[in-house]
Amino acid sequence: MGGIKDLKKTTSFLHQCDVRLIDKDTVKWFIYLLDSCFNVKKPVVIKCTKTGASNACTHLDKKHCITSSKTMATNKKLAHIKKQLDLSDPAFKKDPKRWFEVQLGAWSAKHSILYNAFMTCRWQLIGRQLLVGEGGMKSINIRKLHVELYTTCKKIIIMSFTEARSFFTIKYLSLYLDLIKSKMSNQKYLALRMCFNTLTRFNIGYNLAICRFAPTTDERQAEQLSTILHEWSLGVLEEFGIKVMLDVLTSTSNSGSDVKRTLDILIDAWWEWCISNLIHLALTEAFGTSIDPKNSKNVDARCFF
Repeated sequence: MGGIKDLKKTTSFLHQCDVRLIDKDTVKWFIYLLDSCFNVKKPVVIKCTKTGASNACTHLDKKHCITSSKTMATNKKLAHIKKQLDLSDPAFKKDPKRWFEVQLGAWSAKHSILYNAFMTCRWQLIGRQLLVGEGGMKSINIRKLHVELYTTCKKIIIMSFTEARSFFTIKYLSLYLDLIKSKMSNQKYLALRMCFNTLTRFNIGYNLAICRFAPTTDERQAEQLSTILHEWSLGVLEEFGIKVMLDVLTSTSNSGSDVKRTLDILIDAWWEWCISNLIHLALTEAFGTSIDPKNSKNVDARCFF
């Protein structure tokens, strides 16, 4: 049988007002010595839980309005968390699991993480720890999330085009097509961006597509590079409901002959220089700078800019 704790070694009120007993099955019990609970013939006896004295603390809180310092600290933390949740995104409050899935999907798309990377033990471990909502996030289908994100964004973009089309009676879109060469991998990428205004918003820009540009040898030999660029551009525009003859007014690119021919001749949009490329070429030529330090003729100017 356990006895009253040494009052000199404890600050817990629970330890100062009870007697603890252990029966033959090693189960612990509390017997309260408080006046309102103590009765020699019929004492208040409370069974301990396997992990702690929560039953006894609950009794003190409800019957005697006595709260332990540990419970008060816990309640304070919970109140702080609740306050933070009240300020959080409405979508998070409505469905935390779904919110985490969307954020993870958007983050992985932004950083171009491969789908099979989420099959590794590392990602499965993260998924098991995100126990948000019923069933948690033990299974993460990133491919499905990416499709959902693309479909949602596509719907919003098409709605913006529809709004602008209903407002203007002339062509209203400006197309930007860029053929980019990566300095790291030496691979080429195609980027297509549309800019326009609506009745309520100005200078709207959407990147509709970015993909690796690697035509096969047969494609290169069969037709001009500008024809390949033209077919790819039309496919992207068609997917977003854009009709070149009715919607596209102007176009912008660098001075590359293939890209310029695609926009100026094949798409037949009024072509303009890209001011960013003009500035870059002017600085490179005038100051002898280059992105590659080895090719820079003026290292001091390169560091300055």
